[in-house]
Amino acid sequence: MRTETIPFIGDIPSAFGFSHNDMSVLEAEIAFFVQSLARLLEGAYRLKSNALHYALVLKDDTIENRQAFFNFSDEYEEQGGHFELRFYFVRQDLVPRLNIEKTIEF
Repeated sequence: MRTETIPFIGDIPSAFGFSHNDMSVLEAEIAFFVQSLARLLEGAYRLKSNALHYALVLKDDTIENRQAFFNFSDEYEEQGGHFELRFYFVRQDLVPRLNIEKTIEF
């Protein structure tokens, strides 16, 4: 099984330890992370929520392709993430039914 390296802007303590109360900074970090894995994705969407919820459409929905997102989520929680972070893997045909706040461009 191939493991993805998790890219961050800066090191992990500054990425998640700086200000857990600033959701906009966390959103930018997550968008950067998602964009770095664009080769795996057909689409990525920030869902309308009081938390950090994202719907992802994988080109090839395998556990290996999901693992990078699981690793990122685990690392965020280990660093004491203040907001709930969830990645949902959805089929492309379900995207029109989602309550989308923003499309992540890549």
